[in-house]
Amino acid sequence: HVDVVEQYLGDVPPEERDKIIIVARPSDSLRVIFPQVNRKDTVECILDSGSQIVSMDTDVAVGLGIAWDPKTVIHMQSASGQLTPTRGLARNIPFAFGEVIVYMQVHVTDKAPYRVLLGRPFDVLTCSTVKTFRDGSQEITIQDPNNGMLSTMGTYERGKGIRPVERGLETLTPASQKAAEENAVKESKEDENFQQASRN
Repeated sequence: HVDVVEQYLGDVPPEERDKIIIVARPSDSLRVIFPQVNRKDTVECILDSGSQIVSMDTDVAVGLGIAWDPKTVIHMQSASGQLTPTRGLARNIPFAFGEVIVYMQVHVTDKAPYRVLLGRPFDVLTCSTVKTFRDGSQEITIQDPNNGMLSTMGTYERGKGIRPVERGLETLTPASQKAAEENAVKESKEDENFQQASRN
């Protein structure tokens, strides 16, 4: 049984073998966003395009004052194959993403391993597009289905809340640093000349 990597390296010319090959990380965290739900609090919502529904933990629904129809129940299948009935369906719940407000049909479920899960109905309603970057960060753009307004927002790692993204500081080379200093001196002189001219 031949290892595919060894086979690949054996077929590559010697001068190409030392080049760096970029590979995927073993895992990456789920991404979340924080809309205001039911005109009350911001809630961590997992983006999951693999889910056919939008769902919410019962405790979160109660805390947000959300009522649901107990007659509209579905059975959710877990990874182990076990079927669990939902508590009911909460209709037309407003989710505010800045100025964009969308109304979702939310299945309420007991002991969910999340607060809110935004599945395919969210993606379809908002015509969402996701842009993923190599560092793992992600942006999502959604469209208001009623007025066409677009909104782009950053996403966050699950369980870490809203945290500012740390960007690396730009490093100046000696040449660019000298150019920056010369530019600052030039701007200072231009400012002095402007002030003198304005006095006259």
